[in-house]
Amino acid sequence: MTISPIRLAALTLVWATLWSGAFVAMKVASDHAGAYTIVGIRCTIAGVVMIAAAWGARKALTRRGLAGTAVVGLLNNAGYLGLMATAMPNLSAGMGAIVTALTPLAVLVISALRGRALLWTQWIGCVLGFLGVVGSAWTRLESGETSWTGVATSLFAVSCLVVGTILTPKLVPPGSPWLSTGIQSLAAGVPALAVALLFEDARS
Repeated sequence: MTISPIRLAALTLVWATLWSGAFVAMKVASDHAGAYTIVGIRCTIAGVVMIAAAWGARKALTRRGLAGTAVVGLLNNAGYLGLMATAMPNLSAGMGAIVTALTPLAVLVISALRGRALLWTQWIGCVLGFLGVVGSAWTRLESGETSWTGVATSLFAVSCLVVGTILTPKLVPPGSPWLSTGIQSLAAGVPALAVALLFEDARS
C-alpha cells in the first residue's frame, strides 16, 4: 500500500506532536504524583482500552507469545516510562525529548556492532545526533531544571527502550498491533501501580 507525500507528512507531524507533547504532560504530572503512579495509571488505562478493542484477536496469541510481549512491555513501558518519569523532576521536558531521541541512534550503533552494514548518511546522523544531545545537555545543566542525576536516569530509561526495541522482533509475535500494544501496556501498568502503592506517597 502506497501513501501520498502529503498524508505521510501529516502523519509524521501528528506523531511528532504526540511524542514530544508526552514529555510536557509527564513534566506537569510529576509535580502532582509519583513516577510509577503516573506510569501505572497511564499504561493500565491504555492497556485495557486497546485489549478491549482487539479482544477478538486474543485466540491467535500463544502463552510463549504472551510472555515475550509482556517482557517487552516491562522494558519499553515500566522501565523506560517509569525511569523517565523518575527523571523528570530533575530534567526539563525538552531535555527529556532530546535524550529519548538517542534511541534510534543507539539501535543503529548496536546493529552495526552486530554486523549490519550502515550507510554513511546514517553514521553522520548518529554523530550529529550525539553531538546535539551533548551540547544541549551541557547548556541546560545550569538552568536549574536539569541535573546530571536527571540525565543519567533518563539515559538508563533509554537503555531499557533500546533493549526492548532490539528484543521486539524476537519476542513479540506478529498479529494485531492493538492487542500487542495493549498487553505491553497492561504488563507494565499493573506492576507500576503495585510499586506506587507500596513505595510512593500521595501528593496533593
